[in-house]
Amino acid sequence: MNSYPDKHLPERPQSWNNVLGPFVRKSDIEASGIDTSTGILLETFDGTEVCPKFQFDKDEDGTLRVNPDIALAWSLLKTLQVDQLGESQWSKAGMLAQTRPEYNGHSWADVLKDAETDKQQKLSVIAEIVGDADYAARLLGVDLIDPRTILPE
Repeated sequence: MNSYPDKHLPERPQSWNNVLGPFVRKSDIEASGIDTSTGILLETFDGTEVCPKFQFDKDEDGTLRVNPDIALAWSLLKTLQVDQLGESQWSKAGMLAQTRPEYNGHSWADVLKDAETDKQQKLSVIAEIVGDADYAARLLGVDLIDPRTILPE
């Protein structure tokens, strides 16, 4: 098995397409006037910069953008050293896109993008990413729910 630097697509690119794809080239997104500076940007083995499409949605005006909650999650995740993943940005992006049984088969990205998801559910995702619920609450500007206020005595 070959060892690839952080920026390179792993040996089996088709498996990444299954997890993160489809992709769009950064140049194509930027040509459409969309700012990719806060989004997930990955470099392939040939130097092409690509963006997984799952990170995009539309704002209230119908304009395509990087979802702000995914941008926050990505800004946190890409800087963390994740023991089992090392520094691979491809693997870290895969963490956002991977389906999870605790979210009924949805990914962290699905939960963060869903307009029906309340701030407390988003808080749980961000807390999982950073490993600190208090810090996550401050980032999202929400109060942690004190279990004593919702559980009967």
